[in-house]
Amino acid sequence: MKKTLKTLLLSLAMAVLLTALCVGAFTSAAVSDDPADSYIRQEAPYEDASLSMWFEHSFKKVLTKDITPSGMDTYSVYMAKNEIENAQFVLYSDTTKTGLTASVTSFTDKNGNEIPASIYYQMYITTTDLDVTSVWGSTEETSIIREGETPDPMVPLASIGRFQLNGGKSQAFYIRVKTAEDTPAGWYSAQLDIKNSSGQVVKTATVFCYVWDFVISEKTEFQTSIYFDKNTAYGGTYKGFFDYLLENRIVGMDIPDGLNPYNPYLRNDRVNTVRVGVSGGYMDSQTNISQYGELYSKLKNSPYWDEFKDKLYFYTVDEPMGQEQQDAVAAIGGQNSRHTVNDVIVRDQLIEEYWGDMAATCVPYHQDHPYPYYYYNRPLDTYEDYEKTDGTQVMIDTDSCRVWCPLLTAFTPKEELAKIDYANDYMTSPIRTITGQISGMYTIKNPASLLGYDYFGGFHDWDAIYGEFYDRTMSDITIKNEKYNTDTYKMWTYLAGSNNQYTYCHHLIESTGLQTKMLFWQCYQQDITGYLYYYANEWNANEIDTTVTGALTRLEWNPGITRYSDTYNIYGAGVLFYGPNHAKGLRGLTYVGTVRIELMRDGIEEYQMLKMLEDYVGEKETKDIVGKVSKNVVNYLSLPNFSVSGWESGMDEYDIMAAVRLEMGNTLEAAVAKGHCDHDFDEGEVILEATCLEVGTLRRTCRSCGITTDDIIPTLHAEGSCYEKISGNAATCETDGEEVYRCSICSNRKTVKTTAFHSDREHFVYEYNSANAHTVYCDTCNEKINVVSHLYFTEDTATCTEGGEMVDVCRYCKYSVETGEKTEAKGHNLVTKTVEPTCTEDGYSGAVCKNCDYSEAEVIPATGHDLVDVALDATCTEEGYKGTECTKCDYSDITVLPVIDHSYVDGKCENCGAEDPDYSGDAEYTLGDMDGDSKINAKDANLLKRIVSGSLTPTDIQRKTGDINGDGAVNAIDANLITRLAAGAN
Repeated sequence: MKKTLKTLLLSLAMAVLLTALCVGAFTSAAVSDDPADSYIRQEAPYEDASLSMWFEHSFKKVLTKDITPSGMDTYSVYMAKNEIENAQFVLYSDTTKTGLTASVTSFTDKNGNEIPASIYYQMYITTTDLDVTSVWGSTEETSIIREGETPDPMVPLASIGRFQLNGGKSQAFYIRVKTAEDTPAGWYSAQLDIKNSSGQVVKTATVFCYVWDFVISEKTEFQTSIYFDKNTAYGGTYKGFFDYLLENRIVGMDIPDGLNPYNPYLRNDRVNTVRVGVSGGYMDSQTNISQYGELYSKLKNSPYWDEFKDKLYFYTVDEPMGQEQQDAVAAIGGQNSRHTVNDVIVRDQLIEEYWGDMAATCVPYHQDHPYPYYYYNRPLDTYEDYEKTDGTQVMIDTDSCRVWCPLLTAFTPKEELAKIDYANDYMTSPIRTITGQISGMYTIKNPASLLGYDYFGGFHDWDAIYGEFYDRTMSDITIKNEKYNTDTYKMWTYLAGSNNQYTYCHHLIESTGLQTKMLFWQCYQQDITGYLYYYANEWNANEIDTTVTGALTRLEWNPGITRYSDTYNIYGAGVLFYGPNHAKGLRGLTYVGTVRIELMRDGIEEYQMLKMLEDYVGEKETKDIVGKVSKNVVNYLSLPNFSVSGWESGMDEYDIMAAVRLEMGNTLEAAVAKGHCDHDFDEGEVILEATCLEVGTLRRTCRSCGITTDDIIPTLHAEGSCYEKISGNAATCETDGEEVYRCSICSNRKTVKTTAFHSDREHFVYEYNSANAHTVYCDTCNEKINVVSHLYFTEDTATCTEGGEMVDVCRYCKYSVETGEKTEAKGHNLVTKTVEPTCTEDGYSGAVCKNCDYSEAEVIPATGHDLVDVALDATCTEEGYKGTECTKCDYSDITVLPVIDHSYVDGKCENCGAEDPDYSGDAEYTLGDMDGDSKINAKDANLLKRIVSGSLTPTDIQRKTGDINGDGAVNAIDANLITRLAAGAN
């Protein structure tokens, strides 16, 4: 590495660790001195001065025109266990050189442990006619979108053998390093050699790798669902493509060999999403949704159901749009086959009917629009807010979308949009949101027009009514997950190739590698848990790039070019990898990978590290690290508006990203070394109050280790308690309801429409009618509504140890029919599990069955209490205690000590300082008048004798009146004297 940069990166990382150590956060530093920091460039045995070799960060795309060396003569890769990372090196010569080879040894540590490494050869797509200035705030010189020969396809160098270095062009390579879960932590090194056509080593370098002492688990945190079809026109197999993506922690939308309960992909830890479908196509129509009942029965009766049920989701509708816009497009000769929100609602209702559990319904969503359709007939701004509704709110109100999947543009914050005249320039704006060109579409009847309507529309600010998309959808997610005690509701995102999205982090070919990595950091930052993409092998695009680029010739690449106009193209839209026959002349390939997939994997693995770090040091602290490279989706490291004032002026965006990643990994390693806490979070503190349209933040603190986590407080409008009814009628058995409510805080009004009970399944009661049907009654008026055929789900009555039979059970009335199909005992579904013992209960470790109480585990005896003596003296105001308590649990054997009496002296209790309510201070008194009745008699003598004997506690005034002889004490002498006084008192 560049020594100045490497020194800075290392010092930054060590500063973080030293700070943590000083405050007691961690117990050990993570990384010792980086050997690259003192590295001196090596001379090869047959050094070729005309050949240049340097290193670059792996997430920097090196175009063939990038011929200026970086200054890094070596590189240090930092990586976790069970991770893949790359070191990138570049070769350049003014003249063409042929017959070159490159080799790298395994990475080896001081103890002889090895990490395998291999070299990958980057190939190039020529990108032209790009609208590079469409990036917010960029010029041709500063744009993150670059034209030219751009690296994308990549193949193992072993499949090429000797290669040619074209004169005047750079050639980039990856050294791919892959650790295992048990790879020892610490420093490793490998030797890279470049040989000429005679086999002489003409360039050499030692490359380094540091393995952090923590593991990225096989169970991948970030969910992905990437569609690709069985297009093998360029060779390969569907399973081969799926496995390639899976190796890189990316999940294909449909698993190989179909959705059957015993498909091993369903139980693969890396497969964290599986699209439910029965037709095998891109979308399932309403006509075959009824087949989901049969599919559900098959899956549910699998012994592995609990292992994969949460991976299943339904892709019901793609990018719903307004019916008005679709009809308007059709009127001018376009297609109107897209879906609407009505389709979202209907399909969700059908899935709910034909699927036994709460279904995760996913709706990719790109633009908002008015609803209901053909209802508005004048500009939307002329309606009251409560008179209009948008598509987003309808999906919330009907609970028809549980996996929200908007374009990344939906997360553009209003403070960024406020910097431009978005409302008047939404069509070409470089930053945008869900509200866009169809958000104000309405119609006016005109019999003379083609469809009987004239169409009007344009921008309408739905956010001003409902709040930003993030606030209201995350409110919906939070409320419903709590209401239904589930985590089915979640936030995903997706991207589509479009010039007007160049500002956003993307994985187009012309996007920077840093953007592709950054995409997943931003997903963590925005609480996005999944990513959907359509699609990955659209190899039937009309254009083929046959430009001779890089060091190989006769290669034909189809990068999925989409022409948006006569002036610019989009590359990589619809293609994430290639078939082996794209690269003619290469041997032994089953697919051709891409630089973009490498970078997507890096981002997904870093997302997992961020989630791990959050669990160790807290959510705010982790998001603060992300904030060093990204403020939001349109204000991040690569863009001109992002401030880098806190960094060394010689560092570019790639250096900064590397430094922040290093900080993240080092901090996580140190935290893991300290140990994990089984968190016990408190009830939390509100650090940001929710408003009518903006979410708040509840920060909860772990009682054991002190880290914090932030929960969303739904907007007041979403939570609903701020609304009071001002007009309208609720639904009845036969009449729909329509009520108007007003917010007591902001006076916003909203209309709530509810369905008549006789049309609302929530009010249905089902009773067996016959072998063919059941009767539906209203739960309010008990009126018969309908007679409906049974809807059967099949259940297997077999247990782990005993056989059974398949029984068809009606979902609604529970009528059952024996199918006659006998089933064998399922057998135990054993998993290894450890439950630690407590003081009073045994634990166990070993194999237990997930479906019954069978166990092969070894019992771990209860530990018994660890008792210690405890005591607390009682006071005048609080009870005390004494006894024993356990240091490991809440057991105790305690005796309560009662409150003690006050001991007053001169008006104050000498124990607690409380004032004596009977204290008279300097009030006048008469010696011997103990009861204060102005007489001295036998009664006073008796009181004084009781005080002297200790049977009566005197007041302050009694102490003074009883001191007959004035010696400062009340004793027997005073008792004798008062007896004499009393005798003559009459």
